[in-house]
Amino acid sequence: MIRLALIAALATPAAAQENIHVWPGTAVSGHIPSTIELHDPRAPNAVASLTFHNTEVHALDETLTLTWHGITLQIGVEFQGGDYGAEVLTIIAPPGYVAVPPELTVPEKETRVSHIYKFEGM
Repeated sequence: MIRLALIAALATPAAAQENIHVWPGTAVSGHIPSTIELHDPRAPNAVASLTFHNTEVHALDETLTLTWHGITLQIGVEFQGGDYGAEVLTIIAPPGYVAVPPELTVPEKETRVSHIYKFEGM
């Protein structure tokens, strides 16, 4: 039983946190991982930013949840949903917030950012 717990602990990625998801690098990606991270804002008036570094490691569509300072995003990752193998992220912000842009198309070996703002109403 202890052996199974040890194997499970070793199989858990070291970078596993609530605000970041890491896909380990492969030989195809030059062993460079892909990451998606919800972090401190990088745009004026934003409350957070979401950065996706895309490398050639994805094989399946996924749905992720990331949380940073009480803001939880639902993120759909569509494997090769865009032209030339680009991944497509669909970002769903919680009530009272909005992601700008709400969708990112990220070509292989590139990075894109979406910013999260408080929704002030219309």
